[in-house]
Parts: sequence; structure tokens; C-alpha cells
Amino acid sequence: MDSVFSIDFSSSTSPKELAYFLGFFWADGYNILKNSHCVIEIIEEDMLNIQHIFEKVYHFAYYKRERINRKPQMSLSFSDKGISEFLRTYGKYPNTTESHEKIMKYIPEECIVYFIRGLFDGDGCFYATEKINQVYISGNYNQDWGYLLDFFQKKGFSFKEHKAGKKNKYSFIRCTEKKSIDNFIQWLYANDDEIFLERKKEKASKILLNEFGKIRKNTEQKKNDKIFSILENNNKLGRNEISDLAGFYCRHILDRLVEEGKVKQEKLPNRKVYFFLPKKKK
Repeated sequence: MDSVFSIDFSSSTSPKELAYFLGFFWADGYNILKNSHCVIEIIEEDMLNIQHIFEKVYHFAYYKRERINRKPQMSLSFSDKGISEFLRTYGKYPNTTESHEKIMKYIPEECIVYFIRGLFDGDGCFYATEKINQVYISGNYNQDWGYLLDFFQKKGFSFKEHKAGKKNKYSFIRCTEKKSIDNFIQWLYANDDEIFLERKKEKASKILLNEFGKIRKNTEQKKNDKIFSILENNNKLGRNEISDLAGFYCRHILDRLVEEGKVKQEKLPNRKVYFFLPKKKK
């Protein structure tokens, strides 16, 4: 019996979408071996955003589900013994911790970026605040990240493996170096072909444009100005006194300002005090 859709890249009419689908399935799919049933269930708004990609692979059955205190969910599903066995053979089955080596070697080189996009849209995250930028992909606690880490390293992306959690344990690979994050984003979205989850692409674009860096810089300047104002009106204050007046913890900011020569520090017998000497007007 023929499979419900082709997973043969040599004959596929939509190889990019197929690679994306496989990546997403590796992240968020369930391969239920006992009945060869395969399912992807995600937030409804996300499914509606990428449904056009999946439709290029196959006209799946879709279902909606609503639960109390949860965002509406939407799933796609199909049952096929051949594809279920393919997924198992290449490393995708319940509680798998296998590396991504077999499936990535199966996918043509020109389509690998779409597999990574799918994997990232399912299990990846761009995290950006005024203080830090990072990108990571999460997985099972004992996930073998070796092959994927080696792949990223060869591309020049500095991801490292981490483990976390006490009750709900998991592992993840993460990159926090700004230049490496920028290079990863540029590689991941080099082809603007709408084969991606839109909200993650938008977050990546903001990081690339350094919008969060600009916010961070403005926030730092406001804190600096607050400290300058306090020290101009209150000569020689301790760190805790400055923190109380400023409304935020000042240790690292004061250390940086001292290092930059913008704030003076004096060591007294029992504590350090800080003061600010404005430049004399000529």
C-alpha cells in the first residue's frame, strides 16, 4: 500500500516544505508506533500561520481542541505504517534521545536549513531583553546533541549544551554570543520564502536590527543619569544607600562607572563610598 505522502526528496515536488515538516515533526511530533499514528499538536494560531507549508506536503486532517486556562490547540494527524516506520528508523519515536545524524544525512544538503527551521520553530526560541540576547533549542534531558552541535560548529555558530530542571528535567543547546547569533539568524533566514513561523522570524529580525540592544543602551543610560543625579546632590554615599535612592541594585553599574572614570570611589575603614565630581566649566 502506498504511503499517504512521499518522503522521497528525489521525487518530491516540495522538498523545502518536506524538510521543514520533518524538522517540525522532530520537535513537536508524536509517532505512536502501536497504531502507526502520527500527530503534531500546537497552539492554534501557530498552526494557522504555518498550515500552508504543511499543505504543500499533504492534505492532513486537522482538529481543534480547547481546554480550561489553555490557549486553543490545533493538531494535524495521519496514520501510515510506512511513514511511521521511516520515522522510527531515522530516530523519531516515543521518548527518543537519538542524535539528529540519521535524519540530517537523509535530507539533501540544500534543504537542511529548512529542517533546522522546522526544528527551531517547534523547539527553539529567540530570547531577548534589555540585558541579554540568546537563542536555544530544547529537548529531552538525555538528548544526544552531538551531531547537531558539530553541524553548528562547522557553520561557525557557538552553541553549547546545558541541562536544567529538577522535577521536569530537560536539556538544551544555547548560543549567547551576539555575533554568532546574528550569523545564525542570517543563515537560517537567508531565503525569505515564507517557510517559517512568522512570530519567530519577527523576533529574529528585531535581534538582527539590534532593537533590543538599543533598548538596553537607553535603559543603561537612564540608570547612569539617575546615579549621577543622586551623587551630585548627596556627596559620598555607600552602595546600599545609592541603591535605596535609585530604586535598583547598583553594584555592577557602580563598578563599571568607576572603571570608566565617571564615578570616584573611596575606601573607608568599614565601607566603600562613591562620589561624583562634575567637570569644571571652562
